[in-house]
Amino acid sequence: MSFGDDARQQLHSIQDFIRWGASRFNEAGLVFGHGTDNAVDEAAGLVLSVLHLPYEAAQGLLGTRLTDVEKKSILAMFEQRISKRTPVYAPAAAVSPSRAHWSSPRRRWTELTFLPMHWQWRASTSTNTV
Repeated sequence: MSFGDDARQQLHSIQDFIRWGASRFNEAGLVFGHGTDNAVDEAAGLVLSVLHLPYEAAQGLLGTRLTDVEKKSILAMFEQRISKRTPVYAPAAAVSPSRAHWSSPRRRWTELTFLPMHWQWRASTSTNTV
């Protein structure tokens, strides 16, 4: 049995997954602070990013049912967040999990820090040598 198999069968709505994810995050003793400060907001951010939905649209959609593919993607993000104990944000599980979409400008996450995209140093175009 893998992570969230029971949840995938028993939970159906966006709200169900946000609540379940928040409970799992609290149970795992996760620490927050890279965009959220609590388990509910963290779970909501992950669920909504997988579904390509902005926070503003969420309120009216909390009771809507998820497809099996959406459930699997959400559970994969939850599992990654718990197992790696690092922030995980992505517009979808198939897209780079280092892309954060909280606000403009878009930000890229590394294990060291969050940087606005226009600050990123691109080694391939750099002429600096040490």
